[in-house]
Amino acid sequence: MDGYPSFLHRMFGPLYERRGTPRMLLACAVLAGAAIALSDMLLLAVAGSEWLGYFLALRGALVAALTGALLALFLQRGGPGRSHAQVPSHPMAGPGHSNRLSREAAGHLAHRMTLEKGLKRALERDELLLFFQPRVALGSDGIIGCEALLRWQHPSHGLVQPAAFIGIAENSGLIVEIGRWVLARSVAFLRECTQAGLPPLNVSVNVSNAQLGKQDFLRHIDQALGPDRCYARHLELELTESLTMNDQEFTLRILQQVKQAGMRVSLDDFGTGYSSLSRLQRLPIDCLKIDRSFIVDLPESRNSQELIKTVIALGHNLGAAVLAEGVETHSQARMLTDYGCDEAQGYYYGRPVPGSQMIAQLRDAQHGQEPGSVPAFLRTPLGGLAAVKGVMHVSA
Repeated sequence: MDGYPSFLHRMFGPLYERRGTPRMLLACAVLAGAAIALSDMLLLAVAGSEWLGYFLALRGALVAALTGALLALFLQRGGPGRSHAQVPSHPMAGPGHSNRLSREAAGHLAHRMTLEKGLKRALERDELLLFFQPRVALGSDGIIGCEALLRWQHPSHGLVQPAAFIGIAENSGLIVEIGRWVLARSVAFLRECTQAGLPPLNVSVNVSNAQLGKQDFLRHIDQALGPDRCYARHLELELTESLTMNDQEFTLRILQQVKQAGMRVSLDDFGTGYSSLSRLQRLPIDCLKIDRSFIVDLPESRNSQELIKTVIALGHNLGAAVLAEGVETHSQARMLTDYGCDEAQGYYYGRPVPGSQMIAQLRDAQHGQEPGSVPAFLRTPLGGLAAVKGVMHVSA
């Protein structure tokens, strides 16, 4: 009875708990109101007093208001014979289901607010981390690059996956500042690879819609590169299909400037968005990344096979390389190689690892192994992050 005077609840609430009472009570109120209105009309016709007319009008208004309140209460209770507490919000819900939902919603909201508040301090406290997952050239299995993957080492919740906070960062606007940090840290990783004597690797970085839409986006890239302009040709900016649908002329102009600066551009999770081929062919794309949802059913699914072959042909016709995400088995890697896919990424080749560990392992793997090939430890289930103490629940 939220929103109704408490005296109505005290007067009529107990009656509503009895089965069949609401309909009877409402009918009696309506009939009583009609009878009172009719008697008032007859009395006024006989007496003809002006003051009596005012009195009867006031009484009629009160009766109408009371009847309306009872009707609203009746409807709010869910009809005859059912109290509000008895109306389930789900076919399988129990009497306390709505309360549980309210508590869960409140808890979820509080958790989100806590994450957002903590995320604002994460950059200041150096709690954000970049992990790197290798990208390999199919056929030779040589490592040709890495994808930078964001993680948050929360002081209370441990290692938080991006799915839990990227949406919060986008809604709060923090994604722009986080994106700048990712760019700067990716360039720093390239610099560390050079200092460790490793061959140059390409690092792909995810770019959000909010970042690309900023007028000073290119300036932020210049700031991340600093004096090391040579690393620009080893940076690859990953866009989503939905991002390319927004203000295409502006996006095209920015990407052309990115290309002029020597950087590469890839289209991430291809096949899951709504980009049109007419728009796609105008964009300066260097690489199409096939979404893992098409790879997971290989080699059993005939439909997945045909779709992947179509995307590979499309990418090559556009002059772009094609990378398959989420490769986890030898049979998947072999089939993609046979189809002419250029690159691959997934747990079969290596799990995401912190930058320092990636550099150390690649440097150690150079001894007694063909340069640039995938180290054996990265292929094993116990390789990658599984060997790092205290780091759990990591996914690409």
